[in-house]
Amino acid sequence: MHWSSLLAVASFVVGVGAFVVPLVAGKHEWGGSHPDTKVLGLVADKSQRAMEQYCTGVVVTPKATWLVGRRTDVRPGDFNFLDSAVDLAALVTGSPTAREQTDPSAREMYAFGGLFGRSRETQVSFISKLNAQGKFDTVAWLPEVACLHATPDGQRVFLTTGFDRPDPPASAGKPPRQRHAVFHTDDQGLSWQWRRNGLFPDAGSIGWSLKPHFHDSRSVWAWRDDDGDDPAHPMPAAGSRAALRPSGLQHSSDGGDSTSDVMTPEPLALGVDEAERHFSGKAPWGPTDSRRGDVTRHVVQVDATHADAWVSQSFWIPLGDGSEGRKAMRLTSHASIELRNGAWEVVSVRRTPGLAIAKVFDNGDGRAIAVADVDGPGDTQVVHLWDRAERAWVPQGELPGAFAYLTRDSRLRDGWAGRNSLVVSVMSEYIPPDWLIPPEEGRKPSVSGNAVFYSTDWGRSWRRLAIPAYLGVLGMDVAHDRVIWAEGNWYDWGGPQLHSDGLATP
Repeated sequence: MHWSSLLAVASFVVGVGAFVVPLVAGKHEWGGSHPDTKVLGLVADKSQRAMEQYCTGVVVTPKATWLVGRRTDVRPGDFNFLDSAVDLAALVTGSPTAREQTDPSAREMYAFGGLFGRSRETQVSFISKLNAQGKFDTVAWLPEVACLHATPDGQRVFLTTGFDRPDPPASAGKPPRQRHAVFHTDDQGLSWQWRRNGLFPDAGSIGWSLKPHFHDSRSVWAWRDDDGDDPAHPMPAAGSRAALRPSGLQHSSDGGDSTSDVMTPEPLALGVDEAERHFSGKAPWGPTDSRRGDVTRHVVQVDATHADAWVSQSFWIPLGDGSEGRKAMRLTSHASIELRNGAWEVVSVRRTPGLAIAKVFDNGDGRAIAVADVDGPGDTQVVHLWDRAERAWVPQGELPGAFAYLTRDSRLRDGWAGRNSLVVSVMSEYIPPDWLIPPEEGRKPSVSGNAVFYSTDWGRSWRRLAIPAYLGVLGMDVAHDRVIWAEGNWYDWGGPQLHSDGLATP
């Protein structure tokens, strides 16, 4: 064969390999490293660390290391490690839970938005704590969802749950909106108390969906699930305290025992008509799917008298090219919040078009980091740092992709921030060129993949971790910049070890 032909064949093989190798590696999650790996602890049963998409994993406090696992379609009686654990349901019902009579096939249907239904499966949550011998002991359990939150000093630990609380007697007046039980422990799990008054009881009806944000052991924040404000309601005239209205954000100065609404002179979330006015010079939006769009909300307390809150909205409007496609019009509202005369108030609101925040990280050291969608080509999210002096998000870099240099179209699955590090679990999608994988029936095929990366410069550069991307990360030891992970899950058992990788040196 002529040298030119050999060169052409070799070039073709190299070209195909340049696409195939990263695609295969990304699809099968090959590659990555384990910096400074150590064994964090051992579980006695795989169910102790069974991960789900919410309310499971490891929480590290200055007092203890906690682990929450959850299994669905199981009976509590299936597990022999619960005998010495506290039966949390019994604290509410007054009698021990009948483990063998819990029917794993029982299902209840709930309406969702009047359009969809979802089945509620029997499930069991296991709350465990790492002992001095390096093993996780299960200290409490609940036949429902349980999500663990701790004060920054680790002294008090809360469990927000999906366990139905009994209705209070009629003489007690109007029942709280929070219809699920909340528990706490002040002795690191030796005993638990059912909080009859709940935690932020007016913030939402679903207990486990509450996401309290602790600044310290006393100052706590939470968002109402109904926003607390109505963009269709006309704003009163500004200029006096009477003009203030609830912002949708609540604050507690006593660790969550009592709460108050944070007041604002103008709504943080806008209706579609008001939002469109912030996009001057652009074509009319046309019909949208929702008057408020997709809303995400975040809050970070800066010091004893200042806090920042962000409300992001994404309105989906027609592309305008005659197709059925839609594009997002993004808007983020930043609220500067101050403590004045003993009450927290929004003192100013600033709107930023073209930006929608997906997640905000508070690294516990005064720094706020965000992963956000921004206007522009592609579907890649960008890491930002908050510049408090300028009241603006400063872009650092795009999220990394599972397919190396082939794509940057990555979306955040979940993320964790340490004092000096950021960990992200991403899902990436790549559409190969037609010559590599031809379209079928006019549709372009795509390849998806997952990966875990970390950064020690807040998103400007990334390194891949050899951690299973889907539910492989269990949590973060924030103070020591160590990511916690495990091999496999209850259905794909990788052994009893929980590991931690060190990501940054002080």
